[in-house]
Amino acid sequence: MISSKIGHWFFLILLIVAISPVSSAQGTDVPLLAFLNSSGQLVVASADGATRWIVSNPGETIQPALGFSWSARGDLLFYAVQQSDNRVSLRIGDSGTQSSIEVGNVVEPVSGGEWVGNAVRVVDATTDALYSLQGVSQQQEFSQELLSPFALGDAHLTRVSSFSEATDAAFAWQNGSYGLLTNGSFRGLGVFNNRRSPRSGLWAASEPLVAYWGTVSENGASTLAVTNAETDAVAVLSGGGGTPLQPILWLGNSTTLVFRDASSQLRAADLACLLGS
Repeated sequence: MISSKIGHWFFLILLIVAISPVSSAQGTDVPLLAFLNSSGQLVVASADGATRWIVSNPGETIQPALGFSWSARGDLLFYAVQQSDNRVSLRIGDSGTQSSIEVGNVVEPVSGGEWVGNAVRVVDATTDALYSLQGVSQQQEFSQELLSPFALGDAHLTRVSSFSEATDAAFAWQNGSYGLLTNGSFRGLGVFNNRRSPRSGLWAASEPLVAYWGTVSENGASTLAVTNAETDAVAVLSGGGGTPLQPILWLGNSTTLVFRDASSQLRAADLACLLGS
């Protein structure tokens, strides 16, 4: 029952975050909605029915870790297409001309897919770079692997990025351990988990707080913790059992985290205490 309710909430979130208001030729705002149809194709449609643009080609699959997202200006749509040999095509479409171009091609694992100005930040196995219609810029190499918390789920659930919007840190994994990557430096968090474990590394929208789950020792005890990436302050919300404890979502721009506890109940905790005075 809980899983069903969560699924309904995620579907509503999907609809909300995919809507982008854009300016029409007449100067009025026309809401555009980007969504996946029953065939898995990415489609853009307007609320008044005047616009319908089938963005991706038949048979193409949207890569779930990057998904699709509107630029802040509202006229450009980034999307990632899964290809063979673990490759991912990065594309930007223009809603005005209803055309797309490939701005990059990377190898999985990938994370990011968020707009930074007129560019999209994407990380593959070794490189962090910005992709735009003007080319690729600000490339940085590293040896750790960045993790998207919903990389194994559907495109555009909440907070699919490894990056924090409130600080320069990114959530990363190295040799079984979670950590924070800042300016090329990796700081372990003391919690271990499989690289492909879902729903770990969930950043708050407006604060440098990241929620994650795993084990702290070989006894298999499951732990859910939240860390302030700027101060390293930590709060352990629950632990001691073998049942996975998972973060679900941060409420809006708040410091309140909704999570699943060891009894599979949904709970909420305000982590403002980690921000200090």
